[in-house]
Amino acid sequence: MKRTDLIDILHSIKGITVAVIGDFALDRYFIVDTSLNEPSLETGLTAFQVVQTTQSLGASGSVACNLSVMGSSVLAVGFSGVDGAGFDLKEEMNSLSIHDGYFYRSKEVITPQYIKTIQLEDGSRIEGNRLDIKNFNPTPYDLEQQLIDGLPEVFQKSDAVVILDQMTEENCGVITRRVRDRLISLAGEWSGKVVLVDSRTRIDKYNHMIIKCNKMEACKAINPNLNEEPTIDMAVVCGKKLYEKNKKPVFVTLGKDGLLAFSKDGVYYIPTVEVPPPIDIVGAGDSVTAAVAAALSSGASVVDAGLLGNITASVTIRQIGKTGAATPEQILETYDQYFAKSEK
Repeated sequence: MKRTDLIDILHSIKGITVAVIGDFALDRYFIVDTSLNEPSLETGLTAFQVVQTTQSLGASGSVACNLSVMGSSVLAVGFSGVDGAGFDLKEEMNSLSIHDGYFYRSKEVITPQYIKTIQLEDGSRIEGNRLDIKNFNPTPYDLEQQLIDGLPEVFQKSDAVVILDQMTEENCGVITRRVRDRLISLAGEWSGKVVLVDSRTRIDKYNHMIIKCNKMEACKAINPNLNEEPTIDMAVVCGKKLYEKNKKPVFVTLGKDGLLAFSKDGVYYIPTVEVPPPIDIVGAGDSVTAAVAAALSSGASVVDAGLLGNITASVTIRQIGKTGAATPEQILETYDQYFAKSEK
């Protein structure tokens, strides 16, 4: 991809509307200075002293954030609880001008949160155990139906649709079985629209859609009993089978090795570059998802969309201690710094 092509794609991305459907979460970071630790008078246990807190959109919200920062108009489709975290989530969405006309609040659910502790110790940042707060009960029927009823209008208003089926617990989030079935039906009706799905454990259940997943998810979709770390060769075989199933492009991320793209024209290996440390891979896959969907919607080829995904991830992994996003300027700068030589 030439630099002029990249500029054209980034310009086109600013004119599209993308619907992001899935579980929006609040990523919270608590920064602890271990030099200030003190014993609790009540329990004797160490009381960690938080010296800084930050928050940002997580899970599906991370994809929405990346799209918004790239300049696309974003429709959020999902729900939150009527709670403090839900208020903070709404504030984060407002700050990014993410449209929430299809985002519902309900007292019957809680707002998902991923709470991450970072300890500052002897000049180093040490990440502690994460605390996950999410819904473990089935999504209420009325809320589920409200989501389903709004989907036809969402498809009509959007240039691209991104579906994030990331909750491990079946039927306990936005993408329930009934919602998934309706999405599959609409993807068939809107066969010319970019509809991309990313799912941790159920990617094999989706039809009529572009697939994006990592190599373990792709291989587990074909070989459910797989326990070992799959090789790139295994990912090629499984990616081909996923493409044959849907007859839509498939993108399989390989971490530091880049990604594989599958289309009617064949299989493409799209390498990336090694970014020097320090790096933070939180949200890297979400940035790939956002970039690929936006690029395809803007008319980019499968290969160029995959390359934009790699470039975008190379930006976000350098944003330490937060769920990153990449501006068009940062993408161009990273292309010039790391990718331009390989594309000449």
